[in-house]
Amino acid sequence: MKKITIILFVLILGLGVFLFTGRYRIVQYSAEKAILSALPDYLKIEKIDFDLRKNTITARNIRIANPAGFSENPFLYIESIICRYALRSANPLDGIDITEIRADKAVLRIERLKDGRTNIDEMKEATQDAPHAPQANTVRTDRKIGPYVMGSKKPADLIKTPDAINIADGRIIFTDKAIHDTPYLLTFDGINADVWLKLNEYFSEVLYLSSTGAGRINGASDQALSWVISLTPTTPKLTMSNRFKVTRADIMPFQPYFLKYSPFVFSSGRFSGELIFDFDNGNIGSTNTVTLEGLSFAVRNGYESASIWQTTVPDLMKYLTTQGGAVVFDFKIKGPMSEPKFYLGPITKRAMTSMAVDKIGGAISRVTENEGGKSDIEKAKEVVDLFKGFIKKD
Repeated sequence: MKKITIILFVLILGLGVFLFTGRYRIVQYSAEKAILSALPDYLKIEKIDFDLRKNTITARNIRIANPAGFSENPFLYIESIICRYALRSANPLDGIDITEIRADKAVLRIERLKDGRTNIDEMKEATQDAPHAPQANTVRTDRKIGPYVMGSKKPADLIKTPDAINIADGRIIFTDKAIHDTPYLLTFDGINADVWLKLNEYFSEVLYLSSTGAGRINGASDQALSWVISLTPTTPKLTMSNRFKVTRADIMPFQPYFLKYSPFVFSSGRFSGELIFDFDNGNIGSTNTVTLEGLSFAVRNGYESASIWQTTVPDLMKYLTTQGGAVVFDFKIKGPMSEPKFYLGPITKRAMTSMAVDKIGGAISRVTENEGGKSDIEKAKEVVDLFKGFIKKD
């Protein structure tokens, strides 16, 4: 994925230099033909338009093929990429400033096969093995662009990149064939985002990437998702910061991914809140608080202590419910990505503690008043034992 980003970015930036160094001697056809012939095999661009008067270059119908074994649909399709630029002086070798890059109607398809392989991981191998793929980190002291020699100048000396790449009306389609017998589909639509890239001076490596944006979940106008993401791809293992804000998302499409960890099976419900997922060289640190509405659920058959959960959860819900009628639940995830651990947050711990104290206090009171027996104490103790492990963990 990193190599694809670099290739697209460098192609768009390089278009301006290529055009201006020969702008009085080449025509649309020859420029377009030269650029398209230099593309790696997995990257196709239908057409490139040059507009000298408006200082714009537009690439249309960009397709990056999926690796072998995945869908015939492209891994990435972009309807158009528009690049606006300004020449620094009458001499094109003084460099150009890219003032805007906008990608319209980009569709990214993420797929996971039954054996767990994903097309994102496979793309790394596909781009490295491609016969015409540019070689990263290759430094030459005598580089040419068109008929001109750059000498010792680096790409970063000639081309100033924009503050951000704008993505308009994008879409992400996630197809998972590993979780069900039939493919499981999840989409994020209407994506509008800004992406910041920091490249090395040769434009051969991404040093830092960040993004802010928003979209809709499964195309529903009332289910919103926004994010702030930053990634440092130069570390040995995943180092990434993620902040997601979710508004009234339907819980059902996400249930297959948390069901095996949950004592409950949901039949309806929505959630809102902020989800934080930070990765530090492969270790995850996640703190999350969500507000749940319209919940309908049952205790999952076969779950440990299912009978106790069945009688306890309705009471616990009362302790987690706000005055407005919503249920607030918080949790943490910590540890290595290969074996993360789940912990309750302070709000949920306080609710469990209060409930356990009230259960024990009520049972003792009934025994004292001769309205109950040992069974009341035993039932209360079962609840306390069930909660004890959750409350102590952190």
